[in-house]
Amino acid sequence: MAASRIVELASRIAANTNKINDYLVAHNLSTPSFDVNGAQDTLIPKHELDIESARTAIIDDTLELRRLVLGPREYLMSYTVSPLQKRQAMFANCYNSNSTTNLLASKLLHASR
Repeated sequence: MAASRIVELASRIAANTNKINDYLVAHNLSTPSFDVNGAQDTLIPKHELDIESARTAIIDDTLELRRLVLGPREYLMSYTVSPLQKRQAMFANCYNSNSTTNLLASKLLHASR
């Protein structure tokens, strides 16, 4: 029996993660972390094409795995507009030269508080 797509993706993610980890360890580089003192950017040099390719594959495969595991409905619903996005849109409209838009945006902002 052939492996399902989600198992295939998980295997590829694991293999590519091991490839990156082995590279980082071999070059005495820290592993990715959100630690306060951690690196702010990726430590994988762009000239390391094989490792950069593994990194790109992980990103693509994790996104596909997420979509598959969520399913069509939940995946589409995961892109709803957040309250922060609504406020950002209202602030952007405040800078429009149209005074009616400015007034409406101001009222919406105060109503959402």
